[in-house]
Amino acid sequence: MASDSLSTLTLEPDDWLDDPETAIGALSAAVATGEVCVDASGPRMLPAQVLQMLISARKSVEAQGGRFVLRAPSEGVVRSLTALGFDDYFEGALQ
Repeated sequence: MASDSLSTLTLEPDDWLDDPETAIGALSAAVATGEVCVDASGPRMLPAQVLQMLISARKSVEAQGGRFVLRAPSEGVVRSLTALGFDDYFEGALQ
């Protein structure tokens, strides 16, 4: 799981699915900082299981008064959010 700080993570769906414990740990560490920024510029698609992790991280950080950002989502990520019915949910979090 790549990250350039505790709060900024690189979305790598295959890695997140292969090792969900590490992905959840990294997301939890980011939530603890009060800001979760996920660089979504690389993936060609967003599996539903990974989407569940992102939803959980957003709910957790925002419940603590923090901020969630899905940065530079690729066309495939945007299509996946739409296909899975979560484009409206993430609309305010896209940068």
